[in-house]
Amino acid sequence: MDTHTIRNNRLSVNFMLPRTPRVSERFDACGVVNEVVLDGKHTFCVPEQLIPGRVTTWGLGLCGEFITPGIAPQAEPKEQFPKFGVGLLTQREEGGEHSVWRQYGTEPFEVSVEQGNDRIVFTEEPKPCLGYAARVKKEYRVEENRLILTETFENTGEKTIPLQEYQHNFVCIDHLPVGAGYHLELPFNGKIKELEGNVFYLGDHKPLDGIVSVEGQTMHWLKAMEGKTWFQILEQGDILPQEGYYWKLFHDRSQAFLTESLSFVPGKVVLWGIEHCICTELYFKQDVAPGETASWQRTWTFGER
Repeated sequence: MDTHTIRNNRLSVNFMLPRTPRVSERFDACGVVNEVVLDGKHTFCVPEQLIPGRVTTWGLGLCGEFITPGIAPQAEPKEQFPKFGVGLLTQREEGGEHSVWRQYGTEPFEVSVEQGNDRIVFTEEPKPCLGYAARVKKEYRVEENRLILTETFENTGEKTIPLQEYQHNFVCIDHLPVGAGYHLELPFNGKIKELEGNVFYLGDHKPLDGIVSVEGQTMHWLKAMEGKTWFQILEQGDILPQEGYYWKLFHDRSQAFLTESLSFVPGKVVLWGIEHCICTELYFKQDVAPGETASWQRTWTFGER
């Protein structure tokens, strides 16, 4: 597996480089972070699934996805449609929106990678399809104990692109399993109290009590999550206004913590997790007209309490 590591005196960030065939038809091949190591001792990243045989979409560590509602259904069966970050996918016989649980077959976008000691830049070149095309640039750099991602999305096609982008963040603290001792601060969550009833057995939507508790804007795990999952979706009206948007994850048995902060107001939030990872997904949303460029930034801070 081809990888590249950027680093400074505090952080080491290892990337899985894009390869053909694409590992995932869901997640962006540019900017898949295998692992982040703080001060040579704290780790934060895990794969989407650890248990063999479980269904997976091959997520890993800090990895993102571009979503463009309404574009895939424009492709007839066996016709291609663009999945930015991946390539041109071939529409299935049943048509419809792109599904993360289906296989399509991918003609990958061409990608260039500029590698440095403390920064790496991925550039995905346009490949017009159905009137849609975009050049996507992602620059990652490390500054002190921060990993900063700057993204630019240039619409080079003929049609407006209804763009959504998020980072899935398959993370934990020092490989500690999800359970008692974990805490997740969610200052923007207007429905955070409902999370106490949003834990389920995998494959069963019957709520489980006593697994998590909520105090103020912080979610606390009380029991282990083996065989369980939790989730919540926050639309725009459920997101509390803030001066700055961030989340923070920490554990009683580790000095380490992790936060992600944004340069924009999230248009949507999805929360999800299982036994080994806690995922907070903050969405960037913007319609990008032909000739226009959207730009935004995310900053992950890795520190000790």
